[in-house]
Order: sequence, then C-alpha cells, then structure tokens
Amino acid sequence: MEANKKTKALGVGVAAAVLVAGGAYVAYAKFDLFKSPRMMYLEAEAQSMSEVSKKLDKASKEYNEAIDASVKGTTSQDIEISNLILDMAMPDPQIQKALDLAKDSKIVISSSADGPNNKGAGKLDIFINKSNLVGAEFFYDKEKLGFGVPAIYNKYGYYNYKDKAIVEQRFGQMGLPDHVPNNKEYMEVFRIPNEELKPILADYAKLYAESIKDQQVTVKKGATLEADGVKQSGKELTVTFTAEEYKQLMKKFTDKISKDEKLQDLLYARYDKLVELMKQNAPDESIPKLTKEEFKKKFSEFKTEADREIDKKDAGSGVKMVVFVDSDDHILRRTITTDNKSKDKNVIITIDSYENKDGRDRNSFEFVGKDAKGEDIKINITNLMKEESSKKDQEFTVWAKGKENGRPSGMTLSVKGTTTKNDKDKSTTEDAKVELAMDMNDPTIPKKLTFNMKSTQKLNGEVKIPALDAGNSVNLAIVTDADLMKIQQEIQLGGQQFMIKNMQLFQQLGLMPGMPTGQ
Repeated sequence: MEANKKTKALGVGVAAAVLVAGGAYVAYAKFDLFKSPRMMYLEAEAQSMSEVSKKLDKASKEYNEAIDASVKGTTSQDIEISNLILDMAMPDPQIQKALDLAKDSKIVISSSADGPNNKGAGKLDIFINKSNLVGAEFFYDKEKLGFGVPAIYNKYGYYNYKDKAIVEQRFGQMGLPDHVPNNKEYMEVFRIPNEELKPILADYAKLYAESIKDQQVTVKKGATLEADGVKQSGKELTVTFTAEEYKQLMKKFTDKISKDEKLQDLLYARYDKLVELMKQNAPDESIPKLTKEEFKKKFSEFKTEADREIDKKDAGSGVKMVVFVDSDDHILRRTITTDNKSKDKNVIITIDSYENKDGRDRNSFEFVGKDAKGEDIKINITNLMKEESSKKDQEFTVWAKGKENGRPSGMTLSVKGTTTKNDKDKSTTEDAKVELAMDMNDPTIPKKLTFNMKSTQKLNGEVKIPALDAGNSVNLAIVTDADLMKIQQEIQLGGQQFMIKNMQLFQQLGLMPGMPTGQ
C-alpha cells in the first residue's frame, strides 16, 4: 500500500514537472517571458534569415531546372507587344496619326535554341493594320551565323566563324562574335550554388548579431501594425546605433569583406566567366581581365576607400531601426531612420513584408529623403503576388515623387500580369499590362504609355534554320566587289518595291508625299 502511494506521488510529481517545464517553455517561446529585448530581436532576425533561405532554395531550384532544360533540349519563346497607346498632352496632327496606327500594331519576337546541338534562330516581325510590314531574322549553328530581312532582300547574309577575321577586315566591322553562347553559358555566369552562398550569408549574420549589445535594443509590447487593410498585433523592437557604433559596425563589415576568401572566390568565378563571354562576343566592349590576385587586391583597396568614406560621413546622432514583429517572430515592417547633423541628409527607409487583406504577399521598399538639389524625393517599389498551384498573379509597381524647379513631378511604372504553367506541354505563359505614367511639367514628354505583353515559353520543339545555297544566300567571306555592287542594286530595288507596296501607310505617317489630285 505504501509503495503504491509512493508510485502515485512520483507520477503526480513527474506530471507536475512536465507541466511546469512545458509551461515555462511555452512562456519562453511564445510569450517572450524571461527573454531580453536583444534576444527577441535576434530571434526575429533568425526567423527572417530562415525565410530568405527558403526563398533562395526555391529560386535556385527553378534556375537549375531552366539551365538543365536549355542543356538537354530545345527551348523557345514568343513575345508579343500590342495595344500600344501613347498619351501626349498636345500631339502634333501627324504624330497623332502615327499614334493611332501604333494602337492597332504589334511587335512579335520569336526565338528558339537547341542546347545539345548549339543552334538557334530568332525573328522580329512588326505588324501594322494586321499586315506584316517588315521582319528581320537571324540564325546560328556550330559553324556559322546568318541574318536576313526578306521584305527588302531575298537572300541571307552569313559567315563561318572560322572566317571571322576575313569578314572583319573586308567590311571594317570589328568585334564580330566567333560563336553564339548557348543559354547555359549565360546562365552559368549568374548561377550561385546555395551551398556556397548560404555559409557566406551566415558569417555576416553572425558578425552582425555579435555586434548588437543588450543596451541597444528596447521593446514595446502590445503594438499594432495597420497597413494595406491589415491590422496585426505584435511588438516593436527598436535597435539604436550611436554615430560611433554605426561607423564601427560598417568598418567591421568592410574588414570582413576585404578578407573574405569564400566571397571573393565566389565572385571571381562569375567575373572570370563574364569576361570570357564578353571577350568572345564583344571584344570592343570587353572589360579588363584581372588575375585572381589582382581581383582580390581590389577588395583591400575597397576597404581603404570605404573606411575613409565612413570616417567622413555625417552620422549625426546615429541610426535607429524599428522592426514590427508578430507572435510567430515574423518581421512585417522594418523602418530605418538616420539623424544627421544636416537635416537635408536625413533619410527614412521602410521595408514591408506581409500578407495583405486580399491574401497577396506584399513586399515593398520605400525611400524618403532629399535629392542632390535639396528637393524632397520619395521612391517606392512594391510587389504584390499570389501563387496558387500552376498560376501566379503579380503586380509590380515603382513610383517616384519629387519636385522640379519647385513644382511637383513624378513617375509611375506598373506591371500587372498572370503567369500560368502547363505541365502537359511544358509551357509557361505570361500575360501582362505595362503602364508608364509621367508628370514632368513638360508638354513634349508623354503623360502615359501603355501596352500589353504576352510571352510564351516552351521546353520542347524544334529549331529550324534555313538550308543555305548559292541561290538564297551570300557568304560574306568570299563576296567580291562586283557581287557587292549587284547586291546593293538589288537591295535598292527591293527597298523601292517595299515603299511602293506600303505607300499608303507611309503617306499616313507623313514619310511620303500624297499623290497629287486632278484639278
């Protein structure tokens, strides 16, 4: 009997201990009891880093899938730009005719690439009044690059890569490509493996976290965020940097960057690939090739210059950052304010990331300050997105408001669209409306430009390039002066026939005089 009582008492004691421990854990984790403001802030930043990490994983997966598709098969893309509307304050009558034609016109850009066989083709067509006015084509494979404008001349021009130097000398056109890079070559320049990037980001996050002291962070519980139809309860954490603390933190980062071998190796690998691509395809515009040692030396020079600028900077009384955090440690808003001695140099930066009342993810960046002339300026970048299964709705907006000679001025760029994926035919379709509105106090500048854009991408198909022969092509490496003279005459004749065929259109545009009428 006594043993049963002891066993029962032990069970009650264990249960009580579990309840106390569990309650303490919940109080610690959920209700911030026993946590310092610094700990609350760093946990919120850690949660933010975790979310960034997930986004990096998703972006990396999609990027790698795109690279694999371009390497293993054929990719194609069609872009159509239509319903072009230009709103002028006081358009010239002749310009208005052109604007009316533009509304009923469209531009179609088609391209395709065969990664395994290193060949591709592209075409640009301009349609006016549903008639294909003019089209330009290009194509390439492992051996040659060609082009043509069928509306003007019925033959293609081309050269073999091995004859590049001959063609450059013959026509005085330097910098011709000696091959057309495939999609993989371009995409590899910007591909950054997560296993390389994440450890680098973690090092800088650790450096920042270790630099934050307890006395720099305060908390305001029971705070509320109201924005874009959202009312959210949470807490505000304020991180304050004195001018000296801010400068020392910046110097820690510049010192870390100047000595960061992992970061420098990652950047140099991409820089090296970019230099080689430019050297092969645009030698006249290529950037200087630095050795790895020379490249890394630039980081030491960066530190010296950056430290000098940090010392010179007017940090005033310092920098303050206020973050609004919900009950799950998500940072919904981050506001950074500088307090300089010169009030004209003060800036306020606000970064939002939350789900709005419509269930769309809202991410925005806003800058408030002064421009170089001391005029007020406000810049906002906002992205709204809702993704469901194979469909994604997105609205991207950039606007800037300021003053020009004391008068309000501004600009807004808006892109609204829907992206739909079709797994059956491995295609992605994007439909978007683009709008650019301008208030520049200048009647010669359009008030608004709008157009529709549709893009279709496919991961299968076939690249078709012309079968060249003496009857339909001109080899630019072996063409003679007599051939060139004949070609010039044929192009002139083709141009005349093109003008006659489209005479009515050119008269509408004011590019040709109208036919005289009888008395």
